Amino acid sequence: MIVAPGADWLTPDQDAREARVSYYANPQPRVPDYYLETLLANSAEGSSNFFAFLMLRRVDSGTYYGGGWYAAAVAPDCYIFRVVGGVYTQLAVGDCNFTGDGFRNSSIIRFSVQGDTLTLSNNGTPVLTAQGGNAIPGPGNAGVGAGNIRNPTDQVSRGLALDNLSIVEIR
Repeated sequence: MIVAPGADWLTPDQDAREARVSYYANPQPRVPDYYLETLLANSAEGSSNFFAFLMLRRVDSGTYYGGGWYAAAVAPDCYIFRVVGGVYTQLAVGDCNFTGDGFRNSSIIRFSVQGDTLTLSNNGTPVLTAQGGNAIPGPGNAGVGAGNIRNPTDQVSRGLALDNLSIVEIR
């Protein structure tokens, strides 16, 4: 797997704190239904304005599905959304309470798309589900991102560590 940087690195004034970053995997999955799973090793150090997300069916930097979260202390802390033509649309919101404490007590986060259903899971248990997966035809790329897609004041200012990232096709 090759991880390539997204096209949306810095704001025009080169301020990374107000930016959005994304990384996506190549090659694309061969089928439109798949999931991205990772171990959350660091939960953004408790920041209330650091938004991290997993991406599915990424066509370009302005078109993809996201399953994202803030630190567990923020309520609500999880969102499923789509971005089409750069426009953010929230599909579901709730509390997932993901944790990341080194490699102890860390959440295994899974974000899946199967048919029209998008699901965000914590340690194998679905915690947030939304309909709308057919709006972006697959398969697109899978990846991870952080920053100001959900809220213009969100920043890329805290640490985030993910481990054991895998992309699995659902057949």
